[in-house]
Amino acid sequence: MRSTGPAGIADGVLAGPPPSSEPDIAQAALVQKAEELTHRRLDVLWHAPDQPDWWTGTVTVAGPLPPA
Repeated sequence: MRSTGPAGIADGVLAGPPPSSEPDIAQAALVQKAEELTHRRLDVLWHAPDQPDWWTGTVTVAGPLPPA
């Protein structure tokens, strides 16, 4: 997974969970990975998919930036 910056877009592939996982398990893994990338606690609003096996999330709350 890579990030384009604090206000950018992150994209990539999760090493786990398996593709057969329920959406909530995959979403939790993605939020955890995003929190690791940004060093912030994130609240994500998930949008219903418009195609199979595809979800879009929007960060609605981001915790404070870590001290410099």
